Amino acid sequence: MPDYKKLSELNLANSVEDVDLIDVSVYQDGGGYVSNAVSIGTLWNNSNASSIFLKIDASNDPITSDLAINGTVSATTLIVNSAYSLPSSDGSNGDVITTNGAGTVTWETPSAGVVKASIGLTIDGGGSVITTGIKGYLSVPYSCTINDWTLLADQSGSIVIDVWKDVFANYPPTDADSITNGAEPTLTSEASNVGSVATWSNVTVATGDTIVFNVDSVATVTKTTLVLGVTK
Repeated sequence: MPDYKKLSELNLANSVEDVDLIDVSVYQDGGGYVSNAVSIGTLWNNSNASSIFLKIDASNDPITSDLAINGTVSATTLIVNSAYSLPSSDGSNGDVITTNGAGTVTWETPSAGVVKASIGLTIDGGGSVITTGIKGYLSVPYSCTINDWTLLADQSGSIVIDVWKDVFANYPPTDADSITNGAEPTLTSEASNVGSVATWSNVTVATGDTIVFNVDSVATVTKTTLVLGVTK
């Protein structure tokens, strides 16, 4: 078997010269060696550091077998499986690595999660047709944005419910604080309906804002639930 030496046995501690390794075979501790090894470039002793570096030129053939390194690998660009390059910086605190699926891998600051919730009120006429007027008050305990509405009734009928909103300091809201702009949640000879708030105003709700539900008109309906879909 050829005479193999470990790097520690090459006595390069004081050398500042490059040592070329051409057509070498790599001997493995514990027996055996990797045959048909190719030129792997230059073994270099960095005189400013207490370590020896292995430089692999881009023109050399790739290492196709497992490469075990006990230490730190430093590289300007690290390409994984010829598919993508890892970022060259460490990003910012809390960043996560994302990919576009086409080879671009970057650090991204995760966006705050969007939580869907709902606020609303059930109006019960106790077996009789619901009467008009204010039917409920509530204080919203978190900030949110109103996105849509859903109106459900116990039977087919008609009802129009207005939504008034104001800050807690101005409680209670009045008709002047309506946010529906004439597009109130409505049932028209039906038991259910959903709608947009695209034409509503002031749909951003601050923590502590108060909301009042007022029945403007009603026919047949004896019990109904209005749900405002929100994100917070």
